[in-house]
Amino acid sequence: MILLLGCAPLHDELVIPWDIETTVLEGPLGFGKALAVSRGRVAIADNESVCIHGGRCVDEPDVLAIGLGGTTLGIVSTRDYRTYHGAEQADWDGTHPFFGQPARSGSAADGAWAAAFDDRVWINGDEFHVEDPRFVDAQSRTYVHCPSETCEVVSSFSGAVAGETTAQGVSGVWDGELYVSDPEDAGSVRGPIIESGPVLLEGIEGDHLGRSIGGGYAAGVYNQRTAPGRLRLVSLDGGPTLAIDRVPVNRPVVLAGDDQVLAIGLPFGPDHGRVYLVDRDDL
Repeated sequence: MILLLGCAPLHDELVIPWDIETTVLEGPLGFGKALAVSRGRVAIADNESVCIHGGRCVDEPDVLAIGLGGTTLGIVSTRDYRTYHGAEQADWDGTHPFFGQPARSGSAADGAWAAAFDDRVWINGDEFHVEDPRFVDAQSRTYVHCPSETCEVVSSFSGAVAGETTAQGVSGVWDGELYVSDPEDAGSVRGPIIESGPVLLEGIEGDHLGRSIGGGYAAGVYNQRTAPGRLRLVSLDGGPTLAIDRVPVNRPVVLAGDDQVLAIGLPFGPDHGRVYLVDRDDL
C-alpha cells in the first residue's frame, strides 16, 4: 500500500510523509490521542502522560484534550481540568474537578477549556444543562447535542443553533471563523459566510469528511472505497489536500496547528501511535 501511494502520484494531493517534508514521531498505542500547538510548540498526550515535544513531561492518564498558551499547559481529563506551568503543577486554583460521572469528551485552547458529560457541558467554568451532548469546542464555545434524530451545533453564548449535523459532527475555529461538519457518507464542512455564500467543503464517497477539524484542516477516516485507499485531509483555507495511507480503518485522526505547524495524530496504530509534524511554510 505504501509503495502504491509513494509511486503513483495522486491528482492534487500531497502524500504524507512522502511528498512533503515531515517530522515523524512515534510512541506506544495512544501516542497522539490529544495534541496542542502554539507558536510552533507542540504538546502530545499518550495514555499515561503529556509531553512538550523536546521538553518536559507530566504524568496524566485519561486525557481528553490539551491546550497550550504561553508557558501554560492546560489538560482536560475524564476527571478534571488542570493547568501546569512548564512541568510544575499550578496551585490548587488551577484545578477544576469534575464531580459525578466522568467527562466523555473535552476540548482545550489557549486559556479556554470545555468538557461534555451525559447531561451537561462545562465551558470555562460555566455550566450548561444540555440534552445528550456529543462534542464541545472550547475556542468557539459551541457544543453538539442530539435532542432528537437531528443533532445541532449550539452557541453557548446565545443558545442559537449554528447548524444541523449528525451524531459524529464537530465544530472548530480557524483564523477566527467557525466551521461545522456533517461527516455522514462523503462528509462536508460548512464555513464562514462570504460574499458568494457559505464556504462548503465536500469529501468524496467514503471519506466521512469532518470527523476531525483542527489546524486549518478537516479530515474523515481511511477511505476504503477509493483506489488507492487513503485518509484525505482537506484545507479550510485553500491549501493543498493531503493524503495518508497507513491509517487504521474507521478511526478518526487528531488535528491541531497554528500558522507555523500542522500536527496530525494517529494514536490508534496499526502497530503504535504516530504524530506527523508539517511546517506550514511547506504546504
